[in-house]
Amino acid sequence: MKTRWLVGLGVAILVVLLVVMACNSSKQKTETSNRADDDVSDDDMLPPSDDDHSGGDDDTGGGDDDATDDDAGDDDTGPSACQGDSAPHSVNYTTWDQLPDITKTFLIDALQDTQVAQDFFGRFVYWYGVMRESSRALRDYYAPTYPGKRWDEEVLAAQLAVAYIRVRSELLNQGMLLQEATELYDAIPNPVPPFSNPETYFNNHEQEITTDPQEYLWYEIYWAKTAMEDQNLAGYANLLVEHVCGNIDIYATFPPAAPFTNFSDPNLGQIVFATYNSELSVWDLHFDPQLKVKQKANIGLVDYE
Repeated sequence: MKTRWLVGLGVAILVVLLVVMACNSSKQKTETSNRADDDVSDDDMLPPSDDDHSGGDDDTGGGDDDATDDDAGDDDTGPSACQGDSAPHSVNYTTWDQLPDITKTFLIDALQDTQVAQDFFGRFVYWYGVMRESSRALRDYYAPTYPGKRWDEEVLAAQLAVAYIRVRSELLNQGMLLQEATELYDAIPNPVPPFSNPETYFNNHEQEITTDPQEYLWYEIYWAKTAMEDQNLAGYANLLVEHVCGNIDIYATFPPAAPFTNFSDPNLGQIVFATYNSELSVWDLHFDPQLKVKQKANIGLVDYE
């Protein structure tokens, strides 16, 4: 009798062990299956990856969750810390040869030397100007609803351009531009009447100013001078976080960059733009892939449309 009881107990224990082993095997298969899936609801504590090559997004959030953006319909233009709002735009800059003779004569007379006038034009248009309008385009791509007001747009575009110049350590080029811009600023009649200030007058006469080449140039130089003379201007990464994309790594290290030198080259605008776009990768950003840079005469010398 005792022997039968022991035999029965042994059988029961064996059955329990078989059940436990079957459960463990099932659990292991489930975890292995989870490792092959990248849904955000997985509990395998592994980072999501696009590993099933299904041709569609694999996560429950509806967005791509891998670093290569290889799913159908995804933007394959490169990495991005923020999602951009892509649309056809262009940065247009006037070349020295496209300037009307009356404008060339004015610049040469104001700066008292043809070479100085051409140097200023190259720095102000091909270099700083393309940086300024490219920065405006960058803000429009990642944060199209901010700030909206024309004065704020102009001030912010100048600040971003100058901060970018500083993060590139182009202080000598900035100093040269500031010196030449100050000479021209003093030579152009001030359009702001007495007992008013530049911002108030601009806001009340925006249409008139932006269609008058001389008044508009005075304001463009004013915005540039103000930014370059601001010793407390926030760093480039800080401005990006505040006005462009809040998800960037503000402590990313910017590698040493070669300064631009040939300001008489009309193709410098395209070179500056391409360099700027490449260096934005430091912060995991890039320009709108539909944005083009063109040599096109315009009343503001450089514009974004």
